Amino acid sequence: MGSSVAKVTLQGVTKKYGTEKVVDGVSLEAEEGEFVVLLGPSGCGKTTTLRIISGLEDASSGDLLFDGESVLSVPPEDRNVGMVFQNYALYPHMTVAQNLSFGMESRKVKKHEIRDAVQAVSSLLELEHVMSHKPKELSGGQRQRVALGRALIRQPSVFLMDEPLSNLDANLRERMRSELAQLHRRLRITTFYVTHDQGEALTLSDKIVVMNNGQIQQIGTSDEVYNTPANSFVAKFIGSPGMNILDLESLLENDAINDGFLSHIVKILADVGARPSELFLGVRPEHLEIVDAATDEGIACQVRTIERFGSHLQINGVVKGQEHLEVVVKCPASTSLEIEDTIVIYAGFESLHFFEKMSGSRVEVCSR
Repeated sequence: MGSSVAKVTLQGVTKKYGTEKVVDGVSLEAEEGEFVVLLGPSGCGKTTTLRIISGLEDASSGDLLFDGESVLSVPPEDRNVGMVFQNYALYPHMTVAQNLSFGMESRKVKKHEIRDAVQAVSSLLELEHVMSHKPKELSGGQRQRVALGRALIRQPSVFLMDEPLSNLDANLRERMRSELAQLHRRLRITTFYVTHDQGEALTLSDKIVVMNNGQIQQIGTSDEVYNTPANSFVAKFIGSPGMNILDLESLLENDAINDGFLSHIVKILADVGARPSELFLGVRPEHLEIVDAATDEGIACQVRTIERFGSHLQINGVVKGQEHLEVVVKCPASTSLEIEDTIVIYAGFESLHFFEKMSGSRVEVCSR
């Protein structure tokens, strides 16, 4: 294989351990130079999918193509894939320069080519001043750059990263995330990036692949998975905190809040033939606002806890009369509230989402 950037296609890829499917019929495409994030909770199959792309795991069925050619029978070392793991796996007895050059030396690359490649990568990643240092003498961010450099120096067609920032503290993780984004803009290598951190997914990706239980739940841009989640799992998983998912039937059974707000929703649902008893109502905490308690345009809730984040408050409460219906609201930091206060919350219809109870699938309902 050459060193050109590859288009990667997974066709119905499945991985079984015994009878358990850890990856279940995964199909997706990464265009040349695209940054694809595999996002989901622990155990959802995202790392196994990455390892199948790298060749470190065999697929039980399905196919994997680079530029239209199947590579399932191609050994990992011949796939021209660069990989960075959560554990940087640097050689502790080697200097930065030796860590960078080791792979090329093992492949018997000419010395002047190794020298030029090491110089180019060290300059790209701003490592020139630590080339004689060993890993124990480096900061976490520097070790991360060396690991990136070691993967980049082979000029891979596909770049794979598995939770590469999880060992860094919050500030350094944020800075490295920005550096990764800039690096990708310069190099445009087709990249698969595994994370459970939606902040990384939303800010780094061209395309997000949300996974759960070995299956793809949704493929889309950051805006698409946030604004039009395909199902209630994606709605709850994306966002910090995730979307409020409320049983619409329980809301309507509560006489105290069967008000103008809910009556408007019921009328629109009736117009399109949707049954409230079969739906969940979804609304993001940041799309809820606290309104005058005298209005009938809202849902009454009781405050249970108040979390202060400097820029905003996060209110955790329950719907009055329906203690099992928990609601989270984000509101301005200047909001004056106490525990056990009653508030009335409201969201415009354009901010509401509807999901089938049985399947969790999104239901499109347009305002009339």
